[in-house]
Amino acid sequence: MCMSFQRFQVVTGPDRDIVVNLSGEAFVRVMDRTNLYKFESGEDYESHGPSEKVKEARIKVPSLGRWFIIVDNSQVSVEWKLLE
Repeated sequence: MCMSFQRFQVVTGPDRDIVVNLSGEAFVRVMDRTNLYKFESGEDYESHGPSEKVKEARIKVPSLGRWFIIVDNSQVSVEWKLLE
């Protein structure tokens, strides 16, 4: 399966929000490693984030761990940060 996306990795928990700003619209998803593998292989997966294309997203994860920020457009510039 050929997909064009950008991936960023962060370790965080529910006490901090992930804020993502894009130069254009794209789907923004945050998922754990298991769901990342499912996403990359075209299987059904679970993720956090808006259900429509956005230029800005603020996402809260449910637990402490390693999370992957996925932006489904490799042509947009991406800036992300953690908020307390």
